[in-house]
Amino acid sequence: MITKSFLESLTGKQIANIENLNLSNKNLSDADFEDGKDALSELVALDTLDVSGNRLKKFPDLTFSDCRVLNISHNCLEAFPLDAEMSWTLEEIDTRGNPALDINERFKIRELVPKLKLLDGETVPENDVFFTIKKTLTRDLTKLAAEKFKDELAEEIGQEKFLKRARRTPAGPKSLRDFRTWLAERIATDIINSDAPVKSAEEEVSTENDFYKNLKKKRGMLGVPTTNTPTGKWTPLSALQCHSQHPKKTDVALWAVEFEPDVIKNNETTHIFASCGGDALCFTNAKTGRVQSKFIEPEESLFCCSWSVDPQNPLLQMETMIAVGGKFGMVYIMKPHTGHCIHRIKAIRGLGVINSVKFAFPKHPELLFIAPALNDPSKNVISAWRVNTNSKSCQKLMELHGLESSSPVKMCLPNLNSGLSALFLSTDHGVRVWDIRGAEKAQKEKREVAAKFYHPNLPDTVIVDSIEQLDKNHMITKVADSGVIFIWTLEGVESEIEGATGEEYHLEPVKVLNWSNTDKVYLNCFACKGKIYAGDEDGQIWKYEPDLSHDSPEFQEPKEVIPWPIVKRTTTGTPPIIPLPDNSFLEQVPLEATIINDLATPASGRYLVAATNNNIVLTLKG
Repeated sequence: MITKSFLESLTGKQIANIENLNLSNKNLSDADFEDGKDALSELVALDTLDVSGNRLKKFPDLTFSDCRVLNISHNCLEAFPLDAEMSWTLEEIDTRGNPALDINERFKIRELVPKLKLLDGETVPENDVFFTIKKTLTRDLTKLAAEKFKDELAEEIGQEKFLKRARRTPAGPKSLRDFRTWLAERIATDIINSDAPVKSAEEEVSTENDFYKNLKKKRGMLGVPTTNTPTGKWTPLSALQCHSQHPKKTDVALWAVEFEPDVIKNNETTHIFASCGGDALCFTNAKTGRVQSKFIEPEESLFCCSWSVDPQNPLLQMETMIAVGGKFGMVYIMKPHTGHCIHRIKAIRGLGVINSVKFAFPKHPELLFIAPALNDPSKNVISAWRVNTNSKSCQKLMELHGLESSSPVKMCLPNLNSGLSALFLSTDHGVRVWDIRGAEKAQKEKREVAAKFYHPNLPDTVIVDSIEQLDKNHMITKVADSGVIFIWTLEGVESEIEGATGEEYHLEPVKVLNWSNTDKVYLNCFACKGKIYAGDEDGQIWKYEPDLSHDSPEFQEPKEVIPWPIVKRTTTGTPPIIPLPDNSFLEQVPLEATIINDLATPASGRYLVAATNNNIVLTLKG
């Protein structure tokens, strides 16, 4: 029991003069703090409180004091509810040893405690993805309220509709989806309860990111397809919802899709593709639309994948392998044809997730690069590993430093057929490049970043959410909220990084492609044999076949924009639309158009696969 006499006898001071209070390892529960709230409320001078090693499920109420330091490590803290509140005076908090508090919950603490300077022994960054998410959500939800719900927010039904839309608003990396949904609902609730009028979109000022949108406008280019834009001849073959136990569950986001390489034919693929999202990695035949096998890791959220082949049997198609990473900071090495998970690589120390993985296939099929996003972004480091299929462990070969609080988005290893040269990484602060020659022979080596590249006429802090190789001498990048896709020469960049030691440069685009004006982020592009595919926020796929000749226009339109299709789904118990022999029916289902997070085609280009934000793997045939 926490009483006034207990606290005074414990500290030897009158309760009003207690500044440092140690209640660690006393088997205290939430009920003990609730029963003792009258005594605790008299701790008006409290500065430091240690309640570590107890049974607390929630933070104690410290609003009675100006407490600055709280140690609540090694308890049983649970996830923060939507209406959570904490003392605004706290500056240092230690929550280590609470299994339920992942990176999402720690970001919630930062929102609840605006003066926080030190969290779990690490300095809270002054400018990282937390601020990007909050800024994006505040902007997008204010705009949404003004454009779609301006006349509905006074009514309860309109408020519920607005909150539902707010929860699905994209912002930040996929690893922080729980935090984003939680914060979006809090911001939306503040907008609903605010007495200030909601400004319309026309009242908003132009931002630094609008440079290329304004250039497009001057050229008569819109951020949406026109009636004259060809739609192409693509037929939907399948729309699978295979990443959840319930087939119609739509709150599972799918983040990556990639076709299996053909180990005999260079630069060719099979028709098997992997897709990852939720706790599942699915292997599907694009021709038949059938899921051939599935790897499930309970409670995981899988974000990225990369194919290779067993280096011990490099010419056997049945020996392909794939790396997949997720929110637990683990990289799983799978052999799809046998269904075995042969390795689990814990690639990080501390708390964080895996944002990108990349095998150096085909030149070095055993070499794997891993890009994590840590809770403390100042400690982000890319690592290179040798995947040993004939031993129980994998060997760490190299670390690539120099991210400087930037969070990685996607890696690219250009011209791998010619050997290792450079690793390109898109981040939330431009593009980073490292010299990785000889990485396959490295032994616990550390290398600093060779160069940092930024896009002209855009802030250095913009998110580069996609990077791909277009052909032997051209790369593409997409900057979130810029409305365009950039094409630039690899040769010019490599000449600048030769012998460089972290210098900053501007990428000089040779062509600029008109794309959606959306402000949604982390929508990946895909490039294959001179063609570029980019999904948008409305389920449309923009396909480009850019003319890279010297005399062609600098700004170019898509070759076609493929609309979101209406698909047919087999169902039962529905008035028949098209009867089938097994007494089921084929009905037309207008699946809700959604954000397309990633795309891929096989080398043949005959199929196009899209991974969406609402648990759909869509396969089209061209």
